[in-house]
Amino acid sequence: LGLHPKQSSNNNAAVYDFYRKFNQPSHVVHLTPSEANLVYSKSDVHNISPYGDQPPLHHIRQSSMAMEQLLKSVGKAKRRPSVVYASSANLGGTVIPSELRNMEDVSAVMNEVMARVYGNSEEEEVGSHRGSIGVRLGRVYGAWLRPNDVLYGMAQRAVRGHDDVIHSDGDSDQDANSMVYVEDAVEAIVAAMQMKSSNRKSGVMTVKSANANANANVVQRFEDVTKVMQQHLNPTNSNTHINENEINSNNDDAPLKRDPTSNELQWQASTPIYEGIGKMLTWHMDQEFPFGYNNNKKKNVPDNRAGLAKKGSASCAPHDEACLANYGVTAALPCASECVPRYSTACTPSALDPLVDMVQKFSRGCHVVMYTSVMGADEVALPLSTSVHPTFDYGTSSLSGKPQPAVCKFAFVAKESPLVKEMVIHAAKGDTRYLEKAATGTSVDDKSFQNLDNRELCVDLPAFNTNLPLKLYKCNGGGNQQWYLDQTGRIRSALDEDQCAFVSAKAKEVYVQQCDFSDDHQVWIVSEDGRYQSKAFPDKVIGVSECSAEPKTILELQDVNACSTAQRWFMGSTPPPPPRKSQAEDAAPQENNGDGSPRDEDYNNFNGKLVNRGWTLVWFTPGEFMTAPELLLPKLSPGKLFAPSVRHAMFIDSFALTTTPVTEDLLFLTDHMYQDALPSRRDSIRLSNGKKKYFQLAPEPERHALAIVSPMRLPEEDEKGKIPLKNIVSKMVEDMGGDSNYEEPPEITAQRVFYEKTSSYVNKVDLRSIYEPIYQFRMN
Repeated sequence: LGLHPKQSSNNNAAVYDFYRKFNQPSHVVHLTPSEANLVYSKSDVHNISPYGDQPPLHHIRQSSMAMEQLLKSVGKAKRRPSVVYASSANLGGTVIPSELRNMEDVSAVMNEVMARVYGNSEEEEVGSHRGSIGVRLGRVYGAWLRPNDVLYGMAQRAVRGHDDVIHSDGDSDQDANSMVYVEDAVEAIVAAMQMKSSNRKSGVMTVKSANANANANVVQRFEDVTKVMQQHLNPTNSNTHINENEINSNNDDAPLKRDPTSNELQWQASTPIYEGIGKMLTWHMDQEFPFGYNNNKKKNVPDNRAGLAKKGSASCAPHDEACLANYGVTAALPCASECVPRYSTACTPSALDPLVDMVQKFSRGCHVVMYTSVMGADEVALPLSTSVHPTFDYGTSSLSGKPQPAVCKFAFVAKESPLVKEMVIHAAKGDTRYLEKAATGTSVDDKSFQNLDNRELCVDLPAFNTNLPLKLYKCNGGGNQQWYLDQTGRIRSALDEDQCAFVSAKAKEVYVQQCDFSDDHQVWIVSEDGRYQSKAFPDKVIGVSECSAEPKTILELQDVNACSTAQRWFMGSTPPPPPRKSQAEDAAPQENNGDGSPRDEDYNNFNGKLVNRGWTLVWFTPGEFMTAPELLLPKLSPGKLFAPSVRHAMFIDSFALTTTPVTEDLLFLTDHMYQDALPSRRDSIRLSNGKKKYFQLAPEPERHALAIVSPMRLPEEDEKGKIPLKNIVSKMVEDMGGDSNYEEPPEITAQRVFYEKTSSYVNKVDLRSIYEPIYQFRMN
């Protein structure tokens, strides 16, 4: 609000038509900026500028004119709204300070005087109204403060681990009394909006922080604020604590007696200073470390920062957003959600948290993932099968001509389901029917790569050097001896997952190079007897030079059966697993506690390695009651679940889809998810008279998205007919559990009518390009 500098100075120059411009508002809230004078201080030392240090009365004039215009405009309104305005809690009968930094308090005094004059006046020309309520707010602190605010800078330096939390010595002595948390300030204003001033008189009320109990730590100076911050960040350091005898009882003061409305408010602040400062630090922590805090990287940051966001939140229900917000948790989202940063602590634990790390490991090396979710505890089989080809069997796409990406398929199931239990029992007894073959991607654990001719020797990356051939060395469990076979049939180094074992067309030694899913020289097909066959050279397998497994022996490609056991390999843990049990022992079920259920180690060993109806099973333990957001997480958060190598993910609803998904469907969608920019090009068709007609096609931009539209038909409708959009909307409402005979809301009607008219708008003359005649001329 403010006066227009060139507007005529008639009687209504300062009147603002609230009734007409804001559609008859019931309330007007007038907020003044905290420490407004600091925004303009020292901006110009010359007297010619009204924003400079001289004269300082500009701040008072600016605030007073806005307040008076507001009060007069409200008084002239046909239907006068209630006025709530912000004032300063530093008032209270004290002498008006004369220092520059207290100009805000001086302006607050003048605003209160004007509010009382307008509220107590009965004269029509003054513009009487229903009275106004002034909310005397203390120093507001919390989230979203101005960056040049003193408290903002203190909190920022505290979470960064700086020793000098107070930037200036003068700030340490600043008065920190009457501090109020931002949520309390908002609630106080809302409470003031819900009351009327007694006898149409104007009044004020004071809002200060609350004390949770008699021992709550409250502060007087900013120096005390730093102690409270350090008490949050480093609770083990008793030197930074505020002793009980230093507790200030200022926050227990009753509102000023000159306030005629304070007793009618029936409201008080609920956030003690200690708790409010903790919330403020949590907000700054989230701003400073948006991807989560890692104390190993910043040793000088206090150790308690990682747990600050969850402080006290254990008593909240998992999805009680209001309760979690009181403890600084910025979002009541499950930690497995894609909306939560990977290392963030501001999230709600759920039963799906262990699923993230598992699927990340199982999907390494996949480029396209098709997945489904069947979380029922009574499932005996997956409701839908898939005929997607094995992940290693990819070639060149017939649609794009580009190398076909590696395709993986997963099904998320409940660990305690009969489906998982039966398959794990059979797999533990040596039944390989359900095991995913090595060629389709099995071992995604970091394991040693051992030669069966000498199980004490492991494949080693010499000196961590990718320019040297792979050799055998004594197994030591080191990182350069850790390998895994991904879902595409590539042998990857655990040191660098982008490095894959390969053999060139000229050399016969086995090296490692940058993984490339279009290069068959990196793909290996594992036979049941442990041979690793090259896809590029089908008659060759990995062996050792001179057919003898000795230390420092080089790996090379050899003809099949040239070296018996020296061509057979085992990718497993170090040391090797115990010998296989006898047939009698193998036939006995693997029992746990005598109830016939699989052992925990069997569940862990076979997770991600068993297949049912074409899907690789990944199981976890659901909670007793999984909420709707948790059930939908696998569908909504593929970016959080799958490894960075995955570029496309397609979720299949096993219960809704009746058609078996095939490889061609998946790759068709993948090919159309991205299209390079196409230049203007010429095409032609042959007419019935044998002549060609040429067309000049417009250029097309780069495309990164694909919209799939399917016509909707009801089973009882004629297959050749079409359903009106209005009937489709009614059917959608019925499917969502609503009443299809309901009266359609205006917003849905507007959207439906828009869709109905879209076809009539498309390619209309007034929407066509002005260059269309040129295009037609070129095509003719």
